[in-house]
Amino acid sequence: MTQTREQRRFLPCRVGDEIYSFDTRDVQTVMQGNQVTYAGGRADGQTGKLLIQGTEIPVLRLSSILGDSDHRPAHEHVVVVSTREGACGFLVDVVLRACRVPDSNIQVLPSVTQGGERFFRAVLRLTDHQTAGRGTSSEAHSDTTSSSASLVLNVDRLCGLETQEILADASSSVDLGRVRIDMRDNERLMLFAASLPTPDGSPAWIALSVTQVLEVTQSGPALPVPGSQDMLHGLIEWRHHFIPLIALEGCLGLVGADANSHNRIVVARCSNRQIVAFPTTGNVRTIRLPIETTGGPASIGLNFDCIRFSCRTEDGVLILPSLEQFAAMQARDAA
Repeated sequence: MTQTREQRRFLPCRVGDEIYSFDTRDVQTVMQGNQVTYAGGRADGQTGKLLIQGTEIPVLRLSSILGDSDHRPAHEHVVVVSTREGACGFLVDVVLRACRVPDSNIQVLPSVTQGGERFFRAVLRLTDHQTAGRGTSSEAHSDTTSSSASLVLNVDRLCGLETQEILADASSSVDLGRVRIDMRDNERLMLFAASLPTPDGSPAWIALSVTQVLEVTQSGPALPVPGSQDMLHGLIEWRHHFIPLIALEGCLGLVGADANSHNRIVVARCSNRQIVAFPTTGNVRTIRLPIETTGGPASIGLNFDCIRFSCRTEDGVLILPSLEQFAAMQARDAA
């Protein structure tokens, strides 16, 4: 029976410190991991086989597929799913209770996560009750997850198949309308101090029109998206939507920038309606155009593929990024 919005159900599972979810329409059964026969012995086997009703099916270790080949929990479960080429099993640490998730808490992946859609179909917002787990197993793991967000697994692609499916009826990213970002006299810019100087040693300031900046808030944990490009730190929740947290300083050419060294998050919108966030140090200024410049950008050594404008001022180098270019860069890198 087709699930309606009110009936949409998912099966959350813990893998390390993260929670991933299966659409229950894909799930056949859940079994103990000790029933799996491993190709190279349990210590180093990436895949194995499971006998179900006289038929052997392949079993894949989910953590290895997602890039953590060293993860070996003491106890495992196997989630058996249906794919286009038959049944397949995925090894996970702990299987939590299946739960209903309202449509308002389901969101397609933002386009800047391109690459991650090889593994995932959507992102969920789960309550603490939904991530509490089962009995003593859940109590033992109750403090291991740093987020109530969960990525929905695309089982066909995880098994090496191709599919263009995403969750039907899933909500899109928040859309606050278009914004005019052309620079005019008397327009105000917000300047955010970069954590590192430019390659030639000049202090760097990232500039955005005040009409682009939606909020400057405290930084928090980001949900990693395995398979995405290095420019993406992960997804963060903002106003009940998941938005990409991009490594803006690194993409601009400020090599060595680390999101962990920042204590604030800037949420901004692009001219193509997309909303992104980037980490900042919290040192913020506001200026009004026009400004006096002391030199051009020729010797700065930045990545001009994602810069709309840059110049030298008495305070350092002013960089106006082209936020909408990040999605285009992600698509080229993933191709």
